[in-house]
Amino acid sequence: DVIVPCYNEESNLDNFYSRLKLTLDKIKLNYRIIFIDDGSQDKTWEKIIFLNKKDQKIIGIKLSRNFGHQSALKAGIDYADADYIFSLDADLQDPPELLEEMLSRMKTEGLNVVNAKRKKNNEKFFKKTTSYIFYYILNKISKTEISQQVSDFRLIDNKVLAKLKTIDENDLFFRGLIPWLGFKSDEVFFNRENRSRGETGWSI
Repeated sequence: DVIVPCYNEESNLDNFYSRLKLTLDKIKLNYRIIFIDDGSQDKTWEKIIFLNKKDQKIIGIKLSRNFGHQSALKAGIDYADADYIFSLDADLQDPPELLEEMLSRMKTEGLNVVNAKRKKNNEKFFKKTTSYIFYYILNKISKTEISQQVSDFRLIDNKVLAKLKTIDENDLFFRGLIPWLGFKSDEVFFNRENRSRGETGWSI
């Protein structure tokens, strides 16, 4: 199962879907793509419906309002039921082609979690600096270490999925929750590109 939280991604979904489908077809696994519309104000939901009509492997979940990225991700996790669960954003900053390497690492090394870690980050100075400070402070006060330059672009197996389904938190933070679970994990590296189209949904 592929979980894709979406907020105002109307202009990105066609290209995203094409690239993701090419990768999934190359790997030759039975799959579903779960798009979660997190209260978009554009035509994201209409685009998801259109994609579903031409590909029955696409599932659409529409949230009643904008609950935030982590809640949209949790909606996908609660719906998912597969051996492997791949999560990424639809803005194409997370290259779907990386799934092939991540899945290979998981299978050959017996991993439960494979995180994608950015080697190059084109974010603006303010965002990079505040992100660094956030993770530096968090790792100083928390017993669970969280890697810098790691987002919710990851592959997990069904053991991790089963545990995540049992977590009932209102203020979700999967970048902390998943390392806290203690499963065997590692990272693959990639160069993060600029957002393809549209604007980020993250506020200060």
